[in-house]
Amino acid sequence: MIRPWLALTCVALTFIVSFYLFIHEFVSVRAHFYITLPILIGLYTLVAVITDRNRYVPRRWLQNPLKILGKYLLWGAVAYWPVLLCRYHAFYAQFFPTALPFFEAYWTVYLYAGLPYFVLVEKFRYSPANVMADPFLRLLALVKRVWRVGPRALTRLLHARAYRHLLLMGLLRLHFTPLMVSQIYFTHVLITQAWMESTWNLAAVLAMLTSLVWSIDANNAAMGYFWESSFTKTRFKAMDPYPLHWIVTLSCYAPFVIWASTILPSMVDHAACTRHVINDQRFIVATDLIGLICLAGYVVSGTSLYFSTSNLCYKAIQTRGPYAIVRHPATVCKIAFFTVVTFKFTEAYTLLNLTAYVIWMGVYVARTYCEERFLSEFEEYRRYRRVVRYRFVPGVW
Repeated sequence: MIRPWLALTCVALTFIVSFYLFIHEFVSVRAHFYITLPILIGLYTLVAVITDRNRYVPRRWLQNPLKILGKYLLWGAVAYWPVLLCRYHAFYAQFFPTALPFFEAYWTVYLYAGLPYFVLVEKFRYSPANVMADPFLRLLALVKRVWRVGPRALTRLLHARAYRHLLLMGLLRLHFTPLMVSQIYFTHVLITQAWMESTWNLAAVLAMLTSLVWSIDANNAAMGYFWESSFTKTRFKAMDPYPLHWIVTLSCYAPFVIWASTILPSMVDHAACTRHVINDQRFIVATDLIGLICLAGYVVSGTSLYFSTSNLCYKAIQTRGPYAIVRHPATVCKIAFFTVVTFKFTEAYTLLNLTAYVIWMGVYVARTYCEERFLSEFEEYRRYRRVVRYRFVPGVW
């Protein structure tokens, strides 16, 4: 795991370059909104390669051509699934309509760059650890077993942890990657339009910065779910196997949050509120700034996770930056943000909204307990818990 300041530097460079291209119309933000993803992945990959101190087994060029070709064909077929889903599946067309250009672009790049990539992986990243964790070899073993024993072997093998891991990993990525990519589209377009309109009053600037924070967060998450590479050592090491954890986590994201809101009361929409608790410009500006600071803390915490910005999985544990103070700094900042931006309005002080606030903030807290229950299965996280004792507030909780 790289140091948080280095991850923040990479993210800053990514967004400076990308929005320079958008604003000066070198690149259309609507057609190529996703360029922040490949730029950030490229920067992170450069950092990972430079800082990699592992030793790998020397290999000849094209030492195992059938394996290289098999990987290219298998992962090419897997990479084409999101394209088909976004084109033809009603669920993806309704909820993630802007994800299709990203998956089409990735598929096109994969056709040309996929085979050279696997050649480089086999040449420069061959090690026993990489071989043991290779999803291609696991799938190949599964196919061979089914071929020899018959379909009944599939049921037995899917009870094995490694194969459940592959299945859950696929489901997680098929949901969260298009969700986060769609959020990138809307925030990138909004920021670019606001900049080109050149409305530089305080309210407009704060709104733009708020959109930028959410854009960075969505970009980090999309990359965390989407990207896996031997060069960056970002494999999904394990998936959360507990159904309750999935229910709690997914209830906070579209479209499940919509369905959850039909059962649980919804919080008041602060964007539609008009009456502040204190009708004074200084109070309005102060609460806006505090909310933005909370969001900044949230995105700094998320960025510190590097390629591990993702739910329901185990990749690596960050122990530096905000995570050296408490174990869930992103949750603390997010709850603080919702609290400030909601209760600065008088419309928020109703029994229904107070009940909804307690329930939904409780869901976010429950997510941290679910996450810790899963991650505590691994020694790396148990060591981290012994060093950083508090979840949310140092010395208190």
